[in-house]
Amino acid sequence: MKSRNIIYICVFLLFFFNEILFSQTKNDVSKEIWIDFTPSYYFNPGFQLLGEIGFWHNFKENGWTKLAFKPYIRTWLGSKFNLFLGIGNYYAHIQNYDDRLEIRPFQGISTKWPKWEIPIYHYLRLEERFDFNTKTWKSDNSLRLRYSLSGTYKFNKQQDKYWEALLKTEVFINFAKEKNKLNEEFRFTVGLDRGFSYVSHVRFELTWQKETFFKNDISVIYFHLSWYRSWSKF
Repeated sequence: MKSRNIIYICVFLLFFFNEILFSQTKNDVSKEIWIDFTPSYYFNPGFQLLGEIGFWHNFKENGWTKLAFKPYIRTWLGSKFNLFLGIGNYYAHIQNYDDRLEIRPFQGISTKWPKWEIPIYHYLRLEERFDFNTKTWKSDNSLRLRYSLSGTYKFNKQQDKYWEALLKTEVFINFAKEKNKLNEEFRFTVGLDRGFSYVSHVRFELTWQKETFFKNDISVIYFHLSWYRSWSKF
């Protein structure tokens, strides 16, 4: 597939996606921006230490600002799978409400199948969520399973530089969830990645997300800007 066609498709998807979401009323859609930096270090080709550092903001009247820090490891599990182990830490300052601190251990497994020209990635993750009110330190605890399916296509490759298009969908299965807790249900993402070298790349994503809160459905659109930078021992 020609690079120009890929760019046209990405622009069309972003425009089409944007029109669908913003054609709804202001009360229908909550808008957010996420900015992340993810440094990583390879101890060897099969063992990587990562640490996601993020700033997220919700623009609604009673919105929130969230700081995120998620250290985790990725290691090979046989020849076809990757194992992920980590713990997410999220501090949320919420307008007109008490601040929240969520501690979220997780375990995940990923694989690439089938290995077509556009590879398909599968990622299954189990999360334990401990959500604390920082004023009373009472917690709302829950458990959920996440599954994401994604496809990427690199184009306009020039040695270690490239562009990459991304399509991803993700579903959330919430177990023992609290009725008064915000729960994600479904997510759909289109994105574009720019690789500057073998060790550095930037990704822009536009995501629509369906959430529930007190049995009410909420639509969220967020713009996600991420910078990935890696180092290695070898």
